[in-house]
Amino acid sequence: MAAILTEVRQSARRLLASSGYSAAVLATLSLGLALSVGMFTVLNGIVLNGLPYPDSARIVEFETINAAQDQDKGALTGAEAVALTATPAFEHAAWYIWGGETVLSGDRPREITTEYVSEGFFPTFGMPAQVGRWIGAGEFGPDASAVVLSDLEWQRLAKRDPAIVGRQLELASGTVTVVGVMPPEFAYPSRSVGMWRAIDMDWYRRDPAGSAAFATSRHLMGVGKLAAGVDAGRATRALDALSARVRATQGLHDDGWRIRFRSLLDITIGDVRGVLAGVFLVSLVVLAIACANVGALLAGRLAARESELAVFQALGATAGRVWRGVLFELVLLTALASAIAMLFLAVGLNAFRDSAAGILPRAGDITLDPGVFGFAVLLGLTCPLLVAVPFALRLRRRMSGNLRAGDKGTGTTATGALRLLPVAGLALATAALIAGSAVALSLDRLKNVDPGFAARELFAVQAYHQGGPDEWRRFAREVAARIAAEPDVAGVAVTTIAPLAPGGRYWIDAQLPGHDRPEAWQTVLERVSPGYLDVIGQALLFGRGFLPTDSASAAKVAIVNETFARRAFGTTDVVGQRIGLALRDGAREDFAIVGVSADIRNATIREAADSEILVPSVQVPWIGMTFLARAPRAGADLLDRMQNAVWAVDPREAITRAAATADDLDAQLAQTVFFTRMLGGFAVLAVLLAAFGTYSVVAFLQRRRIRETGIRLALGAEPLTVARRVLLQGIVLAACAGIAGSLAAVAVLRLLASELFGVDAGSPALYALGVGGALLAATAASVAPAWRAARVAPMEALRHE
Repeated sequence: MAAILTEVRQSARRLLASSGYSAAVLATLSLGLALSVGMFTVLNGIVLNGLPYPDSARIVEFETINAAQDQDKGALTGAEAVALTATPAFEHAAWYIWGGETVLSGDRPREITTEYVSEGFFPTFGMPAQVGRWIGAGEFGPDASAVVLSDLEWQRLAKRDPAIVGRQLELASGTVTVVGVMPPEFAYPSRSVGMWRAIDMDWYRRDPAGSAAFATSRHLMGVGKLAAGVDAGRATRALDALSARVRATQGLHDDGWRIRFRSLLDITIGDVRGVLAGVFLVSLVVLAIACANVGALLAGRLAARESELAVFQALGATAGRVWRGVLFELVLLTALASAIAMLFLAVGLNAFRDSAAGILPRAGDITLDPGVFGFAVLLGLTCPLLVAVPFALRLRRRMSGNLRAGDKGTGTTATGALRLLPVAGLALATAALIAGSAVALSLDRLKNVDPGFAARELFAVQAYHQGGPDEWRRFAREVAARIAAEPDVAGVAVTTIAPLAPGGRYWIDAQLPGHDRPEAWQTVLERVSPGYLDVIGQALLFGRGFLPTDSASAAKVAIVNETFARRAFGTTDVVGQRIGLALRDGAREDFAIVGVSADIRNATIREAADSEILVPSVQVPWIGMTFLARAPRAGADLLDRMQNAVWAVDPREAITRAAATADDLDAQLAQTVFFTRMLGGFAVLAVLLAAFGTYSVVAFLQRRRIRETGIRLALGAEPLTVARRVLLQGIVLAACAGIAGSLAAVAVLRLLASELFGVDAGSPALYALGVGGALLAATAASVAPAWRAARVAPMEALRHE
């Protein structure tokens, strides 16, 4: 132990004496380790760590798919949801509906985001309440009023007072009783949920004979837990049998809908798994380049110390002693670099987590845990040593053969391996540049997508108003009139939900003329006021828009979008056709198509338009409504004034959401912007580190050949020719690296595929950009050594030996 401590002290003294070398190695390694360990922390928190529920690997979400309709994320019908609860393949199964409840809080009413859940909901997750209990089995009837609060809502309503359990809350919809509070970790289906309320399961269990809405309306979200020992194949077969039974019971033909399930973790993290893996791979690229630079620095240091090491050997030092000293120096530097990297990570993690909130799923779960520390130690000690040990072993072999002062053997024998280091660094930098360029180009394409409406000029205020059809009509009319009176508002319309706004849309099946059963697809339904198309800037292709004469007592009319017309009728000129829609208690009514509108990207700018039907809100009013104001030159307080207009009509009305559509558009770009900045930053660092490594090696080789350079100049060689020769070394290195880096980029781009939009991963322009960047970096890094080579004085070069 004493010998080890002595070796450590001596290595530390040598490193302090070579402060430039030590600082360069520490800076390079600390940067590479901080980025790679940081990205592992992100990947670990979001992807590798399971969800915080018991047996979370068995928790699944149910979806319905229909290949004929090109639908893969449909909801459940009531009949399907009820049947799921009796399927042995699943230990628990439940369904829920998104909604909201209004409470008076302070000067203004406040809405609590609420999920209306069925009996098996909480047992599916198995996480006990931190205060009180779950909603009991007997509390899901017609008079269901039991609620469970989230931890955040408990703080808001009662400042975490345990006496909240058993207390009654007065809501706009009536009185409910708090029976429990869930822990902070429970945040399903999202962290915005403040309350879970029992649903009336008896209504869904009743035999809804003749109810087309019950049989085909897909509005329920499903969640469950696979029974122990049940594999995916068995569960899928059970769901297929369930679908067949439901169709037979409801008297439906096989319309193509099938129930499927996916892991809750897979759905929670979505497509970000591959993207995070790709970004993590790029961060390892940066670390690999840093390690290559360490190898280059070490090679230069060993070459510079050959005479010194030869003296040590002449004084009796063994080859093993010198070799151990070199390795001790490396271990000390890598350990210190790891500590610096973890310090940077600990300081910057909170800032990263805050910036990722709302952009990356499970951002709150990104923490420094023992697994991260273990990974940091493993990475910090192994990666640099893997690069550096070959040079140390070469030194040991040279010393075993007796180094002689003035012998340049180590430098010459190491030259071949030394050249590989900048090639590897430039190749990895090329791959990083290609990946960063692809995501940046995707962002540019997304920003230039035309959503089909005036996305940058709309402002939306959403509310759910109680009172029934006549009250809904009155409320919508009076609020819209007040908003229209604002001086900076150019137009006002009422709709179900604003374009691009988050949240579910209402889907309904459409029955076509001459068909006695619902069609094999469903469509989005929007209830809108006259002038809606003009307000949002959506084009009308055929027919007319809604008119004031399309009143509650007038014949039912509808406008369909281009996609619906083409799918349902095979043509876009369908004015005068009729469709049947089940909107009131399952009773199907005929609507005459009076117009065809252009498609808009209503839900997301990444995907093509869904089929869509617009109906007049005055003819088919609904509890949920969104007030849209078009204001090209809106004042900063327009949303506040729009909310005041709502409260002027009803002071007890809670605002569900108030936002500019431009903000929703930016939110859809946020993840791509986030990854573009991250990958762009990594790519820049990779190029800078690769350039530094190239400079180190080219400069080292130029110094090794200074005598040869002096002789060439003495014999009449032109300085420019000598400079070109040195520059050519860097360019050749970059050319070789470009080929290898392009091949590596193919694998990275596959991982990033879900984040790419409108970008061909095989585009020659991307690879040309990456290779060009590597060539530019290598050329720039070789300029200084080339300049020094051209200015070598022949006599000085001869004295150098």
